[in-house]
Amino acid sequence: MGASSGSLLTASEVVVDTTVGGKVIVAASTVRRRVTIRNNGDNTGQIVFLGGAGVTVVAGFPLVNGQNPDTPGESYTFEGTGEVRGIVAAGTQAVRLLVEHD
Repeated sequence: MGASSGSLLTASEVVVDTTVGGKVIVAASTVRRRVTIRNNGDNTGQIVFLGGAGVTVVAGFPLVNGQNPDTPGESYTFEGTGEVRGIVAAGTQAVRLLVEHD
């Protein structure tokens, strides 16, 4: 993902948990172009399920972590401005964000 001319990049981390309906990973924004979310937690094999409000571990988009410390977790890039939430089946898991915005 290359940043477009005139855009800014912001990196951060969010810890996803079992909050019913999903924890907000990235809020809706009228100036965001895209966001890449990477499963970056220490809990090997822990899946973060992504979606909108009401996301569940049954219906969310799975973002798998690496199966050992040397294997990076999966990432997914969302185009657009909508809110993205995440949930895990148990415990917590960190995700890293790279947001491109105006």
